[in-house]
Amino acid sequence: MNDNINNNKRGQEGEKRFVPRPRANKSASRHSSPPEKTDAVMASRPKYKRSKHFELARKTALSAFSALSVLAVIVCTFLGYSYSGNSIRELSLMSESERSGSRAYRIVYSDADSFGKEAANMLQGLFFEKTGASLEVVDDSERVGRHEIRIGYTNRASDDYITSLATVGKDGYAILLSGGDNVNITAFSEVGVTAAVKYFVDSYVGSYIGTKLTLQNKMNVSFVSRSGEEPSVSLNDSKIRLSFGDDGNFRVLLFSDADTSPYTISAIEAITSKEKPQLVLFAGDVSSGISSKAELEKYVSELSAPLEEKKIPWAVIFGEQDTDGGLSAEIQMSVYSSFDHCIAKNDFVSNGTVSYFLPIYKNDEAKTPCFGIWAMGQTAMLSQSSNASSKDPLLESYRQNGTDYGYVTSSQIAWFAESNRYLDRQAGGMMRSIVVSHTPIEELDIIAKNSESSGFSGSKNEAVSSSPINSGLFAAMVEAGNVLGYYCGHDHLNSYSGRYCGIELGYMASIGYDGYGLGGTFDINNSLRGGRIVDIRLEESEIELKTRMVYAADCGIGID
Repeated sequence: MNDNINNNKRGQEGEKRFVPRPRANKSASRHSSPPEKTDAVMASRPKYKRSKHFELARKTALSAFSALSVLAVIVCTFLGYSYSGNSIRELSLMSESERSGSRAYRIVYSDADSFGKEAANMLQGLFFEKTGASLEVVDDSERVGRHEIRIGYTNRASDDYITSLATVGKDGYAILLSGGDNVNITAFSEVGVTAAVKYFVDSYVGSYIGTKLTLQNKMNVSFVSRSGEEPSVSLNDSKIRLSFGDDGNFRVLLFSDADTSPYTISAIEAITSKEKPQLVLFAGDVSSGISSKAELEKYVSELSAPLEEKKIPWAVIFGEQDTDGGLSAEIQMSVYSSFDHCIAKNDFVSNGTVSYFLPIYKNDEAKTPCFGIWAMGQTAMLSQSSNASSKDPLLESYRQNGTDYGYVTSSQIAWFAESNRYLDRQAGGMMRSIVVSHTPIEELDIIAKNSESSGFSGSKNEAVSSSPINSGLFAAMVEAGNVLGYYCGHDHLNSYSGRYCGIELGYMASIGYDGYGLGGTFDINNSLRGGRIVDIRLEESEIELKTRMVYAADCGIGID
């Protein structure tokens, strides 16, 4: 715009300066002096021609600038609020005072908790030390704000929690990030909430600029102990420490669908004697119809006898049949874990299911694990679940066919994903692992239908009996990026494996001789009884995984 103004001035005020001076008359025939500019000549030219052009350009530029300014205001307004997920329409419905106050976070506590206000003030101080921002502290009688850090059991609606408060457990507390950008710090004691507040600021709070809170760890749910350490300190705990041998090898033997028939006990004895595993894991449907702890203790004593005698560490997870006698998964786990060499535990309990992590260390001196096994519990039959009790026509058809099998719940998967990230951070990189559950996932059918590209090996003698509900366990394993294999039972006649998305998926057939088989002679059924060997080899920081089926018949069972 300034250049146009200067040009206009030159056209008006500097007119005489631009009149060419008369040249020397070197050749009058070729050159003549330009006519002198008279008043008449000056009067005949449009004196304000350039200024009119400039005026039009100036008006056009001002119009464009005004339009751009309005657009910039709209964009800035949107960006200023968009991080909270609110649309312009939603914000426009608020009053001016609501809009001006909706962006800033504040700390909310409950007078019902004796430690609420003290914890809130401590959080305010720690937050200021880290970010330089002083958040307002209010009690929960105040009107609900757009963004809040809530301490204790406030009167705020709990339906925006990602997971149930029941997951906190009687001896713990939790930090939960809701879909509405609110932070919920729940606890049962002053000790718990104090440690939780410190953990939140240290581990989560990144920056607070322009009333926008940035979290340095983008995790949905974090479970922490009363000590205030990282979530699930129990992940590193095990009744018996599992370590790689001096040769860098660790062998796991996976069984499924067990029973205590004489042939089953003999098969467990024979296979463990031949293969010498460092861990035996029973992957679901271990028992059925047992209704009392005394009955279960007797059953487990018979089943585990070969392992207890050899002092082999062993563990168990539950399938859809394990709780059909009325004993909950938690009660059953207390019975199993009472045996000297059973290392199963309750790392995570939710919706009637139990899951846990078994750490494996490089050696006896290592402080952090370098490999691990996720034992993922599942629900019972959907027909036994109150959440699936409505008469949905499609689900009803599965019930009538007896194929409404359970699944690994979303809360279990959330715990797996969060704990996996913690273990990665602890290991300073990706900590490799395998996942074991009972009911197969749909992806096992994919590798069977694409046998050549999946590297299919083994036998498929029946359909994949996955749950009619796909809860996304395989997607969680793929996204974790550190899971090498997934193994399951349930289908007694399948013993195949293959690869999909970089993860080996495999069956372990059945070890129980009282379960269904192919029919026909004993020898035919005996040929299917066995388990899957998982050999894990550690070379420096690299992990190599190899698996294979091992059959009872190959260990002398059923051969006269």
